[in-house]
Amino acid sequence: NYFFKFLQGMAVFKETQKITQWWLWAIVLGTTGIVLWEIGAQTVSRQLTLAEFLHTPDLWFSALILVLVFFYLLSLKTEVGPAGILVHYFPLWRTQIRWEEIDSAEVIRYGFVGYGIRFSFRYGIVYNAKGNLGIQIVKKNGSKILIGTQRPEELLAALKQFR
Repeated sequence: NYFFKFLQGMAVFKETQKITQWWLWAIVLGTTGIVLWEIGAQTVSRQLTLAEFLHTPDLWFSALILVLVFFYLLSLKTEVGPAGILVHYFPLWRTQIRWEEIDSAEVIRYGFVGYGIRFSFRYGIVYNAKGNLGIQIVKKNGSKILIGTQRPEELLAALKQFR
């Protein structure tokens, strides 16, 4: 996409956030550990048909490992440059907001909206990895986008360079 190529290397603001909340990792790892323990207890060493394999713990073990890797890789990347704002929730979603689409932007403190990509009647589409500070963008068409950030003042200053 031309927009992404244009923005690369020209960004005046870049931020990458990962999900690092200890309690969230405790839930994910604890649940995974319990399931893996149960899988280990049920595993038998014998040749299985495809139908048997699909109903065995081996498949679930592999799926749990993939979930852990996916959870580890999740990151919210925000870039601001001459073409606009790029928001990439790796590896799930990527969106761009062009300057001509934006009506207003301000730093806000919000309540818990969850993590990941969410929809909120109050904030619109929410991209959040942690914390409760973000940039609320109102587009000219009336739609809203909230981008969570750990550096709200720097992000707002970068937005003001182009607005």
